[in-house]
Amino acid sequence: MKPLLGTYVEISIEYSDDTAPINDWFGEAFARIDALQQKLSIHSATSELNQINLNPNVWIPISRDSRRLLQLAMILMHKSDGLFNPTLGANLLGHGIVDDLGFGKRAPFGSVHALSFSGDKVKLNEYVIVCLDGIAKGYALDLALKSLQRLGCEHASINAGGDIKAIGARRVPIQPKFASHPIGFLQNAAMATSGTYHSESHRSRLMDEKGVIMPTGNEQWSVLAFSAWRADALTKVAAQTQGDEHLLAMLGGRLLPSTC
Repeated sequence: MKPLLGTYVEISIEYSDDTAPINDWFGEAFARIDALQQKLSIHSATSELNQINLNPNVWIPISRDSRRLLQLAMILMHKSDGLFNPTLGANLLGHGIVDDLGFGKRAPFGSVHALSFSGDKVKLNEYVIVCLDGIAKGYALDLALKSLQRLGCEHASINAGGDIKAIGARRVPIQPKFASHPIGFLQNAAMATSGTYHSESHRSRLMDEKGVIMPTGNEQWSVLAFSAWRADALTKVAAQTQGDEHLLAMLGGRLLPSTC
C-alpha cells in the first residue's frame, strides 16, 4: 500500500511460484501509477494536463497515455450527451478544491468540442479547465494491471480509494459503503462508487453536467465495468439519472445494489 492518486493504493497479487519476482511486480505497478499521476494531475502546473489547460488554442505534445484518456473522456462525454463532463475544473477552482495555477477566468463547463487531437498533440479550444480526476485514478489501475500482465503476473487486484479492478483468479468482495455485508465478488472486472455523502475528511465533489455540486446526502452509486476508468466515469452518469440501468448498459456499465 502507498499514498498515491490522492488516496491510498493497495495492490494484491496471488501467485503459486515462489520464484516469481514479486517485488519487481509491485515496483512496476506502483511506478506506472505514479507516472500517470504526474502526467494528469490537476494540482501540478507542470503536468501534461495543465500544460493543455494553461495554454488554450496551442497545440501541446503529450504522452500516448494522456492523449488516450483525454480521447476516451471526450468520446464518453459525447455518448452520454454530456452527463459525463471532463470540462468542469473551473468549479473545483471556485470551491477551493483546486488551486489557481494561473488559469485566469474560465467558463464553468464546456462542450464536446473543447479539445482537438492531431497526432501526439492536443489543443484546448474553449476557455475551460479540463479535469480528469476520478477517471485518471481508474485509468492508472487499468494501466498498472496491464503492466503486471506483461511481466507475467496473472492474478492481481488494485484498490485505490474505492476504485477497484481485479484480473485473473483474484476475487475481491464487493461491499458498497453502507452495505451490511458483501453483495458478491469482483473478478476480471472493475467497479467504482461515487456518492453525495460528506465528512470532515471528504468534501463531496460530485457534480452535475453543468458543474453544480450535488446536495449532500447518503446516496451512492456503484457501477461495474470492464475498465476502471469507465466504471468511475459512469458513477457520475448514474448519479444524475438516479441509476438509469438502460443508459448505463448502453455506455458499458452495470449498476450494483447500493445497500443490502
